[in-house]
Amino acid sequence: MMNRTVIFAMILVVAGASAVLVAGYGSGTVERGKAIAEGSGNYVPEAPTDDDVYCLLLANSYSDLTATAQDFADNMYGLAFDIFDCVTVTPTIDQLQAYDVVLLFENGIFANAPNVGAVIYDYVTNYDGRVVFATFVWQDWSTWPAGYGWGLMEGICPLIEAGGCEYNYDELDPGSIVPHAVTAGVTSLWCTSFHGGTAMQPGATGLARWSDQTPAMAYDATTGGRMVAISIFPAYENHGNYGIDFGGDFHRVFENALKWAAGMPSVTINLVPDAVFYHPGGTLGYTAILANQTDVAQTFWGKVVADVPGIGQVEVISPRPVTLGPGAYIEKHMAHPIPMAAPLGTYAATAMIGQPPDDLWDQDTFQFEMVP
Repeated sequence: MMNRTVIFAMILVVAGASAVLVAGYGSGTVERGKAIAEGSGNYVPEAPTDDDVYCLLLANSYSDLTATAQDFADNMYGLAFDIFDCVTVTPTIDQLQAYDVVLLFENGIFANAPNVGAVIYDYVTNYDGRVVFATFVWQDWSTWPAGYGWGLMEGICPLIEAGGCEYNYDELDPGSIVPHAVTAGVTSLWCTSFHGGTAMQPGATGLARWSDQTPAMAYDATTGGRMVAISIFPAYENHGNYGIDFGGDFHRVFENALKWAAGMPSVTINLVPDAVFYHPGGTLGYTAILANQTDVAQTFWGKVVADVPGIGQVEVISPRPVTLGPGAYIEKHMAHPIPMAAPLGTYAATAMIGQPPDDLWDQDTFQFEMVP
């Protein structure tokens, strides 16, 4: 399970003679989160490493749980997933505390919801629990016509029921997005159904709204725990297709929310390259997204080594300090010319951060191809 002192990030990379910043987000060469859903119907999660955020997916549908675990594992970094089908069985506090964060969602109302709500309330208020809530939780609200109710949990979830769900197309209002670790790098989110139907919980903080101005995301950290609510169905991939039925920064929203709620990392960086194939004499472009998720300044050191074809491994950026102010968020597109003499082949760059001389917080490797 995750060590909460770990900061997961990548900083800078140099390939050949030019400065290069490249990213793991959305790139198939980077190790993803871990989950294995076997065809036999037996779900076998891969054991998390010390650096993973260990996430429990808690819902009342086994097929939605397994599909979501696999979809998230395929599209997120630094997360490991396990599942718990709560349709008739309620997890204990000890079971919840075995994970860094819990994602609670549902598909169809179920009679065990009050028991699940009671343990989630206890987990958050008495054990500083970390929870992300998502659609269709609000259809089991006590104010929804057929809902069984979640009990005291309804008083702490950052979003409350206001219709339960909407079944029409909608998208985020980009002007409503509030800078925060949960929204870092998020510019769009859309779906053809399975969203909304919520209102703000008094005392919670909104992070984004749908185009109809109903809340899409909110958080609350006033209870001792950390909670995020996202009014879109996390198991969308089990009922539709990305790019057709839902899209935008869907996976990034949930990845950010799970990591922030879990309290890891204190600082995040998402580095998004314009492409994975480049040519000598061309331009390497990327967007760097750096966020301090804490309310205090964070200082850490970054170092980069690169494996260059025909040359071997070189230290391309010596250790240097980076400081981000409380809650600071930076997003910037960068471009660098590629020398004509850059050798062809596969480049591997490894970025490391931590505190010198030997306190390594994290490292990661990204590959790209230099082609004629």
